[in-house]
Amino acid sequence: MPQASITQIFNVDRDTIFDVITNFEEIPLFEPAVTKIKVIEKKGQKAKVLFYMKIMIHFKFSVYVDFSQEDYIHWELEEGKLFKKNSGHWKLKTLGPQKTEVTYSNEVEINGMAPKFLIKKLIGQRLPEMMENYKKQCKQRSQNNILSVS
Repeated sequence: MPQASITQIFNVDRDTIFDVITNFEEIPLFEPAVTKIKVIEKKGQKAKVLFYMKIMIHFKFSVYVDFSQEDYIHWELEEGKLFKKNSGHWKLKTLGPQKTEVTYSNEVEINGMAPKFLIKKLIGQRLPEMMENYKKQCKQRSQNNILSVS
């Protein structure tokens, strides 16, 4: 099964990153591949989330997300026609007051025969761009938090 992983350093605190990742409804505002998100159900630190995406083609899928740990967010596929499997995680490691190591990993298996270029795009080629989008959003959220405290 195709897997992909990327690790980067974000110059913001872990709590800000965690909030950006788990505030699902705001993701389409800064991540263009995600056209819409709907939280189907949320119980405590777990949620069933429906993603509408466009990466060369339009598709949707739902995942169960567990964000009960402060440094680890995990998801598993619940339903989706495109995927047989879609699981992964975000791992956050505090390196300093405003420095966090952020790792995103996923593993997917596509239903049926899909062109290799589509699988590469879905799995790995977008990861650097996606991480930059999250990094910018985290930095902006961090700056807004500083301004609101001042």
